[in-house]
Amino acid sequence: MSNTDPSSDKIRFHCTSCGVRLAAPAKHGGATIRCPKCESELPVPVTSEPDPAALRREWSLARCPSCEEVSKVRAENHDRPVVCASCGEAMIVSA
Repeated sequence: MSNTDPSSDKIRFHCTSCGVRLAAPAKHGGATIRCPKCESELPVPVTSEPDPAALRREWSLARCPSCEEVSKVRAENHDRPVVCASCGEAMIVSA
């Protein structure tokens, strides 16, 4: 994954005070800016934050067949035994 958005050469990040999504030219990485929403000063990261959609693809939800509790399971653990955090029952989560 590229550090910047190749189509616009922008660094994408969130304000650490109010959470608004921001973008700045890659050449401003490391500089301090003022948030246009809350006016807090914050540093522009050197690289973009991970894409939330990509992070969601790394996890899946699984319902325990014993207690019906829903748990998050990392994609790397699909098709392997995982233990339900609620009841301790082992289960296999398919991709």
